[in-house]
Amino acid sequence: MIGLLSSAPGRTEVFPAARTHQDVVRELDRAGRPWQPDVSLTFGSRCALVAPAGGASFVFDGARGPEAVLNAVGLPGGFHDCRAAGRGARP
Repeated sequence: MIGLLSSAPGRTEVFPAARTHQDVVRELDRAGRPWQPDVSLTFGSRCALVAPAGGASFVFDGARGPEAVLNAVGLPGGFHDCRAAGRGARP
């Protein structure tokens, strides 16, 4: 399972791990959330998309199988802190 922030402040939504590009696109479409490819993060075996309304970026890695699998989710403007305590955090 992976957790992602929801639209409600302070809440995290939980999703099954190994979500594919098709899974995420289908869910965005079902929720009525527009999305577009993010060419700045698409290269090699990686592809990415962005949901412009909230600015969330979804990055997928296709190196391990026939379908690209969700590898990272980025949120704009300080909604997250990538520095995990005690795990090589950068200053």
